[in-house]
Amino acid sequence: MEAEFRKRLMALPPEGRWRRGALMFDAARTMVKVSMPEWLPEDERRRWLWQRLYPEVPLPERALMV
Repeated sequence: MEAEFRKRLMALPPEGRWRRGALMFDAARTMVKVSMPEWLPEDERRRWLWQRLYPEVPLPERALMV
């Protein structure tokens, strides 16, 4: 099944593969956002999102500046 998925994905033009990847990232980001407690302040929401999506990368301080 994985091989068939990869075959179909690679058959898409580059723009189609890029778009598919962007849509998957947006879906993952949405899933993380809905898992957050609603009471979190905005800066903590950004921190939570970053830590869930990029666990190996330190959060840049400028990411908390609004």
